[in-house]
Amino acid sequence: MIAPAIQIEEAPDFKQLGLKTSSLLVLNHQAVLKSRLRVAVVFRTIGYRILHRQCNKISKIHKDHRDNSNNLE
Repeated sequence: MIAPAIQIEEAPDFKQLGLKTSSLLVLNHQAVLKSRLRVAVVFRTIGYRILHRQCNKISKIHKDHRDNSNNLE
């Protein structure tokens, strides 16, 4: 079976399309940036929670170790 030919279209000229399309592209770009920022904030929050949990585990281990060493004396 022969694969259909792929047509490559040229990128549109923004001067021909007018200001409306370019302003829509700018708005779309801003929306993409905002969504990326939101995702970054979510990942940072998750990272802080994981880090906080790890610190709590470590401090609990140290506390248990201190309690055990105090019991030995």
